[in-house]
Amino acid sequence: MSNDNTKNNKFSLYTEKIIPKKLKKKSKKFIIVLIIIAAGITALFIVPFIINKVNHMVEVSNSELSLDRDDIQAINLKEISESGNVDNKEAFSKMPQTIENINKSVVYIIPKNTDLIGYILPDGNRAENETISPGSGLIIGETATRYVIMSGDLSIDKGQHVDVTVGGDVISGTFLAKSPNLNIALVSIKKKDLSDNAKKNIVPIKLGNSNRAPLGSFVISYGESGDESGTYNYGIISKKYNLSIIDANLTMINTNIVSSVSKGGFLFDSNGNLLGIGTDKGSGSNTFNVVGISDIKRLIEKLSADIDIVLFGIYGEDITESIADKYGVPNGVYITDVEFDSPAYKAGLQSGDIITAIDGNEIKNMDDIENILSSYKAGKTMSVDIKRKNKDGYFDMSFDVNTVRYKL
Repeated sequence: MSNDNTKNNKFSLYTEKIIPKKLKKKSKKFIIVLIIIAAGITALFIVPFIINKVNHMVEVSNSELSLDRDDIQAINLKEISESGNVDNKEAFSKMPQTIENINKSVVYIIPKNTDLIGYILPDGNRAENETISPGSGLIIGETATRYVIMSGDLSIDKGQHVDVTVGGDVISGTFLAKSPNLNIALVSIKKKDLSDNAKKNIVPIKLGNSNRAPLGSFVISYGESGDESGTYNYGIISKKYNLSIIDANLTMINTNIVSSVSKGGFLFDSNGNLLGIGTDKGSGSNTFNVVGISDIKRLIEKLSADIDIVLFGIYGEDITESIADKYGVPNGVYITDVEFDSPAYKAGLQSGDIITAIDGNEIKNMDDIENILSSYKAGKTMSVDIKRKNKDGYFDMSFDVNTVRYKL
């Protein structure tokens, strides 16, 4: 019996309930008051802060497409049939007036660094007393409610803030788009944000015909000098040549204008019409080098309305009839290279293939391919007919190529 009692006693020790003391009513009331005060502070300060952040995030995330209904339509850039003249003496004499006219289209753009929410941050790589040099831009077209500005060498991305100086006004600009393979960015400004005086002095630039601008013709260049004045210079067109980029061939224009500006500047003919935009592609000389505006007109129009730039993925050269006859090769576009991991690469196209048709449309040159791609949306499956060579000669093949949107 004694053993049983001992076990029971031990058991009762371990199962003894510990009852905590009850909180006094005053303590409970004090805690409740603290909770109410904390909730009030949260509602008064933190909630509006969060709402502001969220609203700003929504505004920034939509900023590239925050266009009025009329703005969704692409700008329509008109190109004159001829460009420039070779009477350089006359062109030189009227240059002051030409530059004055060009200035009506020139603006200055200052990018701003922002955090993920869109709030402006100081530039950690820039001294506090160092100013941010503006990038040059040209008003290149307009919609019902906005002006569209083209700029080169402008490091901005989706949702980033920019200030645009135009006609003495400094207003907020909206990032629209960036070219995937050329240093071209588009920004827009709202007409309603401009003063009446600024509106009177704005004239969108006219496009020259860079393909017809003759060698030796008088040209005017414009580039940045590190402030808001810009620098004009003049010279002649000294060379024109073709440059192959992904899915396109460009006409490059070389001048005899010595310049340290490799990209971002603009070239005009003797009448002040835009001939091209400076680029770091092509010639590595120290003279001003531009890509002809006629070759990128369609690209700019598509970018202005956020229309897909479709990626095919080939570098090509035209096979003219004379080349075809001379070397015994088929007419079409000769593929010099295929971009790695591109739709063309994944489909099985190779260097040396000759593209003869796309979706039943005969292909004679790279312009034909550009025209077809410009009418397609990303995700389109194209049937591409080619001729491939083996030891017995050329034979026909066909590939299905699933195009994608060209990403930045």
